[in-house]
Formats: sequence, C-alpha cells, structure tokens
Amino acid sequence: MNNNETRSDTKNWSNWRKENLRFLLNRGIDKDSLGLDIGAGDAVFHPFLQLDRLVSIDFTNYSGINVICDLNLGIPFKSESFDFILMTNVLEHLYDDRVIAEANRLLKKGSRLYITVPFLLDVHQKPYDYHRYTYLYLEKKLSEDGFEIEKFTPSGDFGTFQTLVEHYYRYKIDNKSLVAKILWQVQKIINILLKKNVPVHFRNDFTGGYMIQAKKK
Repeated sequence: MNNNETRSDTKNWSNWRKENLRFLLNRGIDKDSLGLDIGAGDAVFHPFLQLDRLVSIDFTNYSGINVICDLNLGIPFKSESFDFILMTNVLEHLYDDRVIAEANRLLKKGSRLYITVPFLLDVHQKPYDYHRYTYLYLEKKLSEDGFEIEKFTPSGDFGTFQTLVEHYYRYKIDNKSLVAKILWQVQKIINILLKKNVPVHFRNDFTGGYMIQAKKK
C-alpha cells in the first residue's frame, strides 16, 4: 500500500481512529512475529500494519476473521502461543473483562499487548456496548492480570474536544441544517488555529480514549 492510497483510505476516519493507527504503527511490531487480533471486526488497521502472521478472532463472521468464538468465554488457543496481541476498541464491547487475563495466558513471557479503548464516546454498536473504563481501572486491571505498562497514552485534548462537538451537532448536521454546517466548519478552523498556537496538554481524566502498550511479566 503506497502513501497516496493510505491518505485516501484514512481521509474520512475519526481523529480517534487516526490516533489509534499512528500508535500501532509506532510500536515497531516485527512483521514476522505471530500475533492475535482479539475482536478484530473489519480489521481496518491490518492493511496499514502489514503484519504477515496475524490471526483475527471475533464473535461473528466479519470479513477476514479466522476464528469465531464468544470472547467472554475464553479463546481457543494454547497458552503462550503468541508474540503479540492487539485489542483495538473491543474492551467496551465485552460484558466480561476476563479477556485481559486470557490475553496474558496466550502471550509468551515478555511479549506485548496493545490496547486502544475509548473513554468519552457515545453509545455505539448497540446492543454490544457496555463499558467506559477510567485510566485508574485500566492501570489496576492490567497489573492484577500480570502486565507491566510500558506506555499509556491518552487521546489529545483538541481531538477530544472536536470529537465531542461533532457528536453533539451530529443530529443537526445529518438533517442538513445549513447553520450547523457553517458553525461546524468555523469550529474546525478555530481548532486548527488553536493546535498551531496553543500548547497541547494531554490528560488522563478527560480524553477521547487510551492507547496502551503492556508487557507480560
């Protein structure tokens, strides 16, 4: 995939999804290592990551899924089978949080788990949207389930603000309100100017979501 194709494919992505992709691309994952994508869904990041040995698993038959199973009830692979695991935007959709301990079981010692999970986001993919985890919970849960956090990155404040405004105005914009569309375009320009001229401070307690790299102890 060349750069022009990449820009075209991501043009209409949300800020949060773009941040997720940048985070994963910067992890330096060995393309020859054996990985597992838990809750892969439509696997939107896979073409960009270009990982040669990535197994996809989810609860239903999305395109490109290798294994179908109920992620709340355990994952049918042998212990210490994988060199890395991805869990992108899946934790909020699992009623049971045992999947983190299950990821630890599946990883080889010293291998890494990569998580992206939203925080300030409206309910989506009904009826399978159950949780919004705080950074306090995620830090405690990962530690209790045998992981050492190496990187914990909140979504940028301006990205969060822009996402929230977009969600609040979505109804009027979708219903072809000219005033709402004009105001939203003005707001986007203001956001661009703010980004260029005001220092950005990243916060754990008010953010669009979290991106985490954790190593199995």
